[in-house]
Amino acid sequence: MKMITYLKNTNYDTKRNDRSACGGPSRMMGSAACRPERKTMNHELKTDPEVFCALIAGAKTYELLKDDRGFAVGDTLTLRETKHTDAEMAAGAPLEYTGRTHGKVVTHILRGPIYGLMDGWAILSCGARLTYPLADDWDGSHL
Repeated sequence: MKMITYLKNTNYDTKRNDRSACGGPSRMMGSAACRPERKTMNHELKTDPEVFCALIAGAKTYELLKDDRGFAVGDTLTLRETKHTDAEMAAGAPLEYTGRTHGKVVTHILRGPIYGLMDGWAILSCGARLTYPLADDWDGSHL
């Protein structure tokens, strides 16, 4: 069975502030037509156990990350739960995963320096990754 991932791309990336085809600063535009096309990427991230539980419960809907991976709206995040916290690993605990993962889609990016967020850091708002099963012969020609 084939699977398709549907992304409702109605949010924007706040780093860009150039003029767009939509007639205004692209940092304020929500339409996908206002941004240049780019293939989405998957970013695999390790996640502390307590934070992972908040993600699964839906209480945490953002990620605060060093902006060193070229994150973009529409990218997916695969969050992998670690057995130990980052602090425990810094003190010598090994990097081990529990085997639990959780997928999210980046719906908005706030990049520093702005609102007290340091340069080189970003807050990624995340929505659920919606996956639908498709018939084996579906070719997507109606999209």
